[in-house]
Amino acid sequence: MAVISRCFGRAGAGLLLGLLPLAAPAQGPKPAFDVVPLGVRGGLDEGNLSAYLVAPTGSTAYVCLDAGSLHTGLDKAVANQVFAVDADAVLKTYIKAYLISHAHLDHVAGLLLNAPDDAPKTIYGLPSCLATLQNDYFNWRAWPNFGHFGALPALGKYRLQALAPGPKWPCPKPPCVCAPSRSATPGPTKAPPSCCAAMTITCCTWAIPGPTSWSKATSCKPCGKP
Repeated sequence: MAVISRCFGRAGAGLLLGLLPLAAPAQGPKPAFDVVPLGVRGGLDEGNLSAYLVAPTGSTAYVCLDAGSLHTGLDKAVANQVFAVDADAVLKTYIKAYLISHAHLDHVAGLLLNAPDDAPKTIYGLPSCLATLQNDYFNWRAWPNFGHFGALPALGKYRLQALAPGPKWPCPKPPCVCAPSRSATPGPTKAPPSCCAAMTITCCTWAIPGPTSWSKATSCKPCGKP
C-alpha cells in the first residue's frame, strides 16, 4: 500500500486495491507479489493510463501488465523512492516482459513510444491483441516494426508470444537482436552461431537498397523455425 500511495496517492491506491488485494491480513501469510501502478486510468488522461508492474515479493523481475503510461509512471515511481535506480534502468532491466490485455492506445501507447529506447523482451497477449499490435502499429506505416516478423525490416526487439487461457508461461530470456550494419555489397547473411546457441534465437540480415549503399536490417526468429 505504501508503494502504491507514494506513486499515485490514496485515490490510485484505492482503485488498484479494489481490483487486486495486495495487503495480507495482520495474522495471514505475507503478500506474494509487489505491485507498482504506473497509471490507473484511461481515456483522456495521457499521463495516467493503465500500466501495472507486478513481481514476486522482493524481486525486481517485473512483468508490465498493460503499458499505457510507461516512462511517465516510472519517473513518478523513482521520484517517490519506489526504485533505487533511474527510470531508464527500470525500463530496460527491471521490466522483463509485457502482458497486454488489448491493443487500445490507452493500454499500449507507452510501450510504443518507449520502444526505441527499450531493451529486447517478450510481449504476451491473446492472438487478436498481438495481431493488432503487429498489423496496425508495427508495420512501418504507423510505427517501426519492432516485432520479430511482419513488414520488413523486422527489427526483432520484441518477440510477440500468443497466449491461450489456462496454460502457464514462464518469462523467457530476452530475444537476441543483432545490430544492423551497412555494406557495399548486397546479399543475405547469417548471425554468429553463438547468438543462436546462447539465446535460442537466430538472427538473419537482409540487404535493402539505399541512396548510396545497402542497409542491412535484421529480423530474429526461434532457432529451428522456418
